[in-house]
Amino acid sequence: MPSPPRESHRPSAGATPDVPWARCRACEEKDAPPGPSVAPAGAALRGRGEVVAFLDGRLDGSDVVELAAALAHEHGARLTGVFIRPEPALFRHESFVRGVAAEEWLARQDALHLQVETDRRRLVEGVAARHGIGADWRVIPRFTTQDAVVQAGCGDLAVVGRSSAADGPGDNCGLLDALILASGRPILVLPPRWPASRFRRVVVAWNARREAARAVVDALPLLRDAEAVALLAVDAAAATAGGRAEPGADLAEQLASQGIKVELRRLTSTVGNEGRLILAQAAAFQADLVVMGAYSRSRVVDQEFGSPTGTILREAGLPVMMSH
Repeated sequence: MPSPPRESHRPSAGATPDVPWARCRACEEKDAPPGPSVAPAGAALRGRGEVVAFLDGRLDGSDVVELAAALAHEHGARLTGVFIRPEPALFRHESFVRGVAAEEWLARQDALHLQVETDRRRLVEGVAARHGIGADWRVIPRFTTQDAVVQAGCGDLAVVGRSSAADGPGDNCGLLDALILASGRPILVLPPRWPASRFRRVVVAWNARREAARAVVDALPLLRDAEAVALLAVDAAAATAGGRAEPGADLAEQLASQGIKVELRRLTSTVGNEGRLILAQAAAFQADLVVMGAYSRSRVVDQEFGSPTGTILREAGLPVMMSH
């Protein structure tokens, strides 16, 4: 029988070990047995990890929860649902409400949000029970990016859906950027209404920079399980490392030595077209996941020529796992 869902509170600050898919110190001490324990790199999810699924009142969330639960089940981890309670939706004609009418309006909004929260929690509990895994439930009462970053940082992998115009006004790009840049954890971003499925064919975007290197190591558990991996060495000058004449060759050999079925492809992009080139290659490879480092260039360059990370976040029709 799966263990029952439980409410939990995480610390708002504290150092976390710079280990892929590693848990924060407070999370480790809560569940770890007495005595020292060292997890091998890339294997922290196996046996005692935590996959965090972010939910809110805009997105249905079932695809996020299903994929997060499947990954947690496959890697022996727990599933944690984090609900971001939405701000009250104030329409123009309601902005003039005062007094008792204002109190009644707030009460209706609170009741609506409570019902959405209850529905999302039942979803997490039901999916976790079906997969036979443990589940936690947390709520961010009023959304701030810092609160979301803390929750993601106390897990091992965060799964979040990308909103679309059909989900209502605005988008959640601010949340995605905050999680990617500040959480210190790999962030798996799903396109709208993505059907949960195993990642069999994976594209890895490689430019030999720190962010890409971290993304590769963060994704090792998924790369080992994949049936085929395409390593895209984007732009030869940037991707050449270690004095090798063939860009990306060292990384390809390292992945192959771990039993990963990897195919090296060398690509040359034009300025401002890197993101779409990666997406085109992913489509040609029939990939169901892209792994990449996020925001590896300076802000000035991205503002002048466009950000490959931003392009992929906005336009990807498949899941993208990003690390920074």
